[in-house]
Amino acid sequence: MRVIWKTRVLMVITRSLILGLLVFALTGPFYSVETVSEGDPTIMLLADNSTSMELFDMNTEELKAKLEEKVPVSMVTIASGTNSRIGDAVFRQLQYDNLLLVTDGNNAKESMSFTDLAAYAEKFNTTINAVELGDEKSDTAIKIKGPKSSIVETDYYFSVQLDNMKKDSRVSVTVDGYPIYDDQTSSSSIDLKYTFDDKGHHKIIATLNADDYFDQNNVWYKVVEVVEKPKIVYVGYRASSLDALLPERYDVTSVRSVPSDLSPYFAVAINDVMHEISPDSAEIIEAYTDDGNGLVLFGGMNSFQGPSEIDLLLPIKAGVTEERDNTFNFIIIVDQSGIVQLSMTETEQAAAALIDILKDRKEEVSIGVVDFSYTGHIMYPLAPATDAAAMKQAMNDFQDTTTIDGTLWLRPAALHTGLLKAKEMLTGVSGNNNIILISDGNIHGTKYLPQAVNEIAELRKMGVRLHVYDFHSLDLDDGVLRQVRKYLSSLGGGMFIDSYFSLNTLFEKGLIIANYNHYITSDLVIDAVVTGENKVTVSPSGISLITTGTGLPIVTVNNYNKVVAISTDDGYEWAEDIVEERNEQMIYRIFDWAIGDPNRKKATYVDVGDAFVGKETKIEYKGSSYPSTSRCTFLPIEEHYECSIIPQETGFDEILSVPFAVNYEEEYQDVGYNDAALKALTKKTNGVVFSLENIEGIVSKVKSDSKVKILDKEDVDWYILAAAMLIFLFEIFVRRIFQNQKYRG
Repeated sequence: MRVIWKTRVLMVITRSLILGLLVFALTGPFYSVETVSEGDPTIMLLADNSTSMELFDMNTEELKAKLEEKVPVSMVTIASGTNSRIGDAVFRQLQYDNLLLVTDGNNAKESMSFTDLAAYAEKFNTTINAVELGDEKSDTAIKIKGPKSSIVETDYYFSVQLDNMKKDSRVSVTVDGYPIYDDQTSSSSIDLKYTFDDKGHHKIIATLNADDYFDQNNVWYKVVEVVEKPKIVYVGYRASSLDALLPERYDVTSVRSVPSDLSPYFAVAINDVMHEISPDSAEIIEAYTDDGNGLVLFGGMNSFQGPSEIDLLLPIKAGVTEERDNTFNFIIIVDQSGIVQLSMTETEQAAAALIDILKDRKEEVSIGVVDFSYTGHIMYPLAPATDAAAMKQAMNDFQDTTTIDGTLWLRPAALHTGLLKAKEMLTGVSGNNNIILISDGNIHGTKYLPQAVNEIAELRKMGVRLHVYDFHSLDLDDGVLRQVRKYLSSLGGGMFIDSYFSLNTLFEKGLIIANYNHYITSDLVIDAVVTGENKVTVSPSGISLITTGTGLPIVTVNNYNKVVAISTDDGYEWAEDIVEERNEQMIYRIFDWAIGDPNRKKATYVDVGDAFVGKETKIEYKGSSYPSTSRCTFLPIEEHYECSIIPQETGFDEILSVPFAVNYEEEYQDVGYNDAALKALTKKTNGVVFSLENIEGIVSKVKSDSKVKILDKEDVDWYILAAAMLIFLFEIFVRRIFQNQKYRG
């Protein structure tokens, strides 16, 4: 009996195994075998043959011949003459795996941007490489940057910009033929101001006197329309520093209550008398702002303290927010994208410097550190700033690398992954919560940036502010990336930190710019501290432009009308600094924005846009009668007329008795080798900028990028069937042994 029992147990086990193996074999099991194929290592050479390339001693045919000795090469011209739409042309070649650009990198403004091009290249899995151009002929382009209008008897600020400035040159500037500047300079920008004493159109000419390659770009013309001081009405009851400041720039009518007729005025200023506005006055103000006119509100002891008749017009809500406590939490997010081989990266070194500033504060400060590339990691959890040494050691020890077959691969900048880790660390944490981003701004555009924007919005809902340190790598930075950094700080309602020590401002009542993407704050410099403010919060329609370092809104605008709320006073008690001469531009910017177009109340007006040779220029005419000129045919567009012309010569031109400037073609505006743009483009697409002599490097890179990994399928069903057969034979063998034991027994 015992032998029979053993036999039955054996058969249950073996038959179950055999049945399982047979069923598994029927599923078609297999394993993958990876092999590497050399692929098709070919180069698509894209040659820029535009006029600006004349500055370089470049023989593209010779480069093609050298490369063809090693790999197949095709060549396409992507620009010629004064047409440098490089982005558009490269986009049309993204079906090829390996592109090699021979260009100065100066892409036309109306062309696809290099940022968008890189995003598309990523989708096509295209690598864009470039060659560094050789000897460059000397050439500098001169331009004037400044508003197209000014107010009579006030300072007009403008700058003369010198692109590709590499040696001392003489620059002269005249206004209506009168010289205002004439000097040798090596600077790339000359800041100037001029006071126009007369209304009307005035002509500025900037001339570069230099022995350089192109003569076309050595003169720039500009027309400035000087208008009378716009009329504003000022409502207040006490003496104010504004009494002296505003009349310098505007035609001010001072009253104690809101006039019944506001139609003559471009803007209304109400200084700390909101509580006295009657329902009738509120209706007048509402109709006035609905017509596109401006309203500027100054705070104080009598403003934003409770309900008023004009609350629905405001970009803020009164009496809601109290200042946060003195517990400060900072999550430092470190950009580790790209190829990282150092134990302490540039961004980590910047983070260490910021940690040293934070640990010395008298307030209660906690710090956490996060890194991101294609994913996010917590390098150090939120902890007291006294752990600074341990935080820096953690960054030094932390290694975030992506290695495949021994090769260190380029990692994309997926900012949202770092923001998610920071949000996780700050969720449920009380205090003044902040994030400091340390990145060059080279975030992968269409793939990752929208996700980052969404996460920033979620963090703002949590009361978390995102600040951005003005970090730039030693080998990669340009104006575009700096604007991205400013853009991210503006989205996060935080500070654009331009130096390590300016971080201290976040603990004080010093004013900071929380949004640079607005006329009022663009390129604005503030040096002011407030001692008091109205406790307000930003409404859903409001945009906070300027705050205290601790996050309280000070200057807020609406996104649907021209209403500005200044939630501190006029310098009477709390804000003496804002009316000082060094900050007057902030006050003037606020009123200029509220005023808008100083010509909009004129019955007849002609507006001519910036004009360039060979480029269509729009002319707008506002008036009661149809405009007539032999230059073009006007068409009615809403409440005005429009037509277009194409100027053919530089200098000053005129239409409908209104002068305008015509400048040289865009091709000559940006000259020289744009190293930053090409490095940014190639880096985003896992490419490299090669020297012309490095033929072997180019070929090696193309061959490496052309390798294809092939996954082969190896079936294993026969192995499984063999295993089932072996088990069956094993069963037979053991059963015979049991039977022999039974007979012997």
